[in-house]
Amino acid sequence: LPSCVPSFASTNDPLILLHQSQAVPDSTTYASLLRRCGNARALAAGRRIHAHLIKSGRDREAFLGNFLVEIYGKCGNLQAARVVFARICRPNVFSWTIMIAVYAQHGFVQEVLVLWQQMQGEGLLPNRVTFVKILSACVQPQALADGRRMHAGVVACGLEADVVVGTALVNMY
Repeated sequence: LPSCVPSFASTNDPLILLHQSQAVPDSTTYASLLRRCGNARALAAGRRIHAHLIKSGRDREAFLGNFLVEIYGKCGNLQAARVVFARICRPNVFSWTIMIAVYAQHGFVQEVLVLWQQMQGEGLLPNRVTFVKILSACVQPQALADGRRMHAGVVACGLEADVVVGTALVNMY
């Protein structure tokens, strides 16, 4: 965490922290604040940072947008997470994986699978975390057939020997 970002203990408003520090916030500073908001489930503070990012035109950057999607997801505001995701310019595999993880965390299997198909349509290759998040959504009995298709995707990508992916497969079955 940058030294210019004091603890949340002194105030609940991260923008006040920025102003008190008199530092020009960069992506790392915003990311640190957003991560803290997400971990603390501090939705109101996260929204204030989001508003600040919109005003500065930085809300569409993938790096910061990913943190915004994550905070809204952690706080249960899936609609806001989806809106932020849709506004990200050139979402990368991390962006897609975070959005997939948000839906998986809340048990929305069909949304996870739709995002997976859209991600493939964009020509992005999944990584092991992407598969773990998708497989975690497929633990529901009605999603077993989808999970089996994901298992085939794991094999096609050569990740069947990965311990973390293997554990997700065991959990799914």
